[in-house]
Amino acid sequence: ESLFLEVKSCTLVENGVALFPDAPTSRGERHMKTLIKALEFGRAAVLFLVQRGDAEVFRPNW
Repeated sequence: ESLFLEVKSCTLVENGVALFPDAPTSRGERHMKTLIKALEFGRAAVLFLVQRGDAEVFRPNW
């Protein structure tokens, strides 16, 4: 079974919390809506890649 996968790099960390996106935009909102729409055709997922040693947890920034 196929999977629609969007990979996002998380670069913003505040007080040990990795936040994505670092600058919320309408474009980013459209990307998430497109991903939700992709569920109609199969499986979909977002992978938030946190490459920061100072991050202890992840939280959406919207």
